[in-house]
Amino acid sequence: MSLLVSAGGSEPPQPKAAKWFQNPIQAISVTPLGPFSTTADGACPVKLVDGDVAYVKPRPDTAKNLVVAREKIAADLGHLLNLPVAPVVIRLPDPTQKWPHYSAMSLAKMPAARQWGAGGAAHLAQAGQALEELRVFWTWLGDIDHNGHPGNLLYAINGGTVDVLAIDHSYSLCHGNPVDPLTVGICQGYGTLALDGCAVWSQAAVTKIMSLDWGKIEDVVQRLQAVINDDERGRILRILKARRDHLATFLGL
Repeated sequence: MSLLVSAGGSEPPQPKAAKWFQNPIQAISVTPLGPFSTTADGACPVKLVDGDVAYVKPRPDTAKNLVVAREKIAADLGHLLNLPVAPVVIRLPDPTQKWPHYSAMSLAKMPAARQWGAGGAAHLAQAGQALEELRVFWTWLGDIDHNGHPGNLLYAINGGTVDVLAIDHSYSLCHGNPVDPLTVGICQGYGTLALDGCAVWSQAAVTKIMSLDWGKIEDVVQRLQAVINDDERGRILRILKARRDHLATFLGL
């Protein structure tokens, strides 16, 4: 879901992120602002009642509940870890408004946001720690779509700082490889392996992930029983458990 969103609406992003985390599946009215993108699952810009702009995926022509669940699970785990991952809420089907299936709605509220491919690499050193924490997170999730992908990371320059925001996690949780979660390799991320301090940042990120209470991880997945069945939730939890157990080994720590 490659997207660009400017500042808008009256509510700062953190309170909305917390509300979407606490109430993961909601009935939310939206007004489409344009067509679906040509990306794999499609993403449609929408306006919320409070004026915020978000993106909804996938295209409503068919149910893609696993896509929706991956987006939500990745966002919620990022929220628990306090990582710069765009918050996601699952929208209930709304057939009267031509949304017949569950959909994932992502909020990427950054003033003057640009895609990483539009010059982000020039600011790598300033954003290095956040990007390395994300690389470790993506490695845990078996994410195959953040290996330097120019459109799946946003950045914005705010004074002397560079903020980043990760989007589009539908190709996470060992997408395309449900049999053996350990065959998905590490995420290469966005160039942090060449930075001084990388090893310290990655070790700290591993420690944070390993310290996350397993019951909270289970709840993030199990509460989506309306969207994905028992087998699918069990498989996702096995992926998360196996890859967390091997995370330090994956990263050579």
